Amino acid sequence: MISPQRVDRRTFCHLACGALAGTQMMRVCEGNDREAAFRLNYILASSMYGTTPLEAILPEVGKIGATAIDIWPLPHGNQREQMDKIGHDALAQQLERRGLKLGILTRYDLGPWKLAGELPVAKRFGTRLIVCGSGGPRGLSGAELKTAVRKFVERLKPHLDRAADHGVTLGIENHANALIDSADSIRYLADMAPQGQLGVALAPYHLPQDTKLLASLIHDLDRRLVHFYAW
Repeated sequence: MISPQRVDRRTFCHLACGALAGTQMMRVCEGNDREAAFRLNYILASSMYGTTPLEAILPEVGKIGATAIDIWPLPHGNQREQMDKIGHDALAQQLERRGLKLGILTRYDLGPWKLAGELPVAKRFGTRLIVCGSGGPRGLSGAELKTAVRKFVERLKPHLDRAADHGVTLGIENHANALIDSADSIRYLADMAPQGQLGVALAPYHLPQDTKLLASLIHDLDRRLVHFYAW
């Protein structure tokens, strides 16, 4: 929770990017059984704690009804860097002791093109979702936007195949000033995304605050909605 004191926009955005995320990961975490009952799975984002040590964050996960943590790197947090420092085996032991999972690795720093080294890490922890942004080009619309999204998906395919070999789905967040930043770009991505390999990490605060628009996006994304930021 943000204190009632005034904060500038940059600080607010950094805090928001690390805040608690409610995630609809049923399809990622529990397979593609169409008969599975719908339920929300909650996850705690490490970035909301700044550079607090992981061992101090893990006890907080269960307090919000979650069983998994989303670990972020710099600049929003530094828990991904902490993972390497304390050792992955040591972290795995801490998670097991508390009955927790590493549910998401967030890697905005790597983007979708530099994840090869992160995939074995995800596999080692049984992490089935990596989230990042799309990068540019920016400011496109209409047919030009649709073409750019198609090229983005085509370029991603070998990376998605590699991710699938490690049991990982890639979630692209709709972020301001990126290729995937508007409702249209989100729909294009969802329409073109290979099922089970690529999805949308939906950040509604980066979109017009129109309830009908947001509700229709959630409905239309369906199984390609792999994460929902609910802070």
